[in-house]
Amino acid sequence: MSEVLLARRPYEPLALDGPGDTFSTLDLHYGGSSSHHQEQRQPTEECAICFDDHQHEEMVALTECNHTFCRPCMVSHVQAKMSETIYPIFCPLCATDRSIPLDDKTKIDQRILEELHDLFPAKDFEKFEELQLTMISMTVQCPALSNTNSEGGGLCAYDLSSTWMQNPFLL
Repeated sequence: MSEVLLARRPYEPLALDGPGDTFSTLDLHYGGSSSHHQEQRQPTEECAICFDDHQHEEMVALTECNHTFCRPCMVSHVQAKMSETIYPIFCPLCATDRSIPLDDKTKIDQRILEELHDLFPAKDFEKFEELQLTMISMTVQCPALSNTNSEGGGLCAYDLSSTWMQNPFLL
């Protein structure tokens, strides 16, 4: 069996003389904070759902509560709530905070969806609009329609300047 002798170098103290020093080299290699490295690195933000770091342009900020999420996580959150027919859709963090009254929780609105337009399918955008309308719509029944046929040919008398209009519920 042959032996390999390793030459040991004598102990050398770390040189801290300038930009080529050991700490600067380590900082650059391991993502530390040398001034040269900071010029090349763009700031990132952490998504409050997936906890990944993303570039600023990949994030959605809710201005009312200052919570930030990556765009794919926000789309997934909105789609999940829509599939459960839940509206209004609240900020994921505000929704879980029981100390915030329901009226004070940040709601996901159309402005947020417009920021996500490239990731949010048009059919889902339409469904979101329908959910919005359900919050302000109400069913009105015309008493004159009690004698209508099942084919939807009834007329509804709406006495506003003696105007007759076709019943929107029987089209």
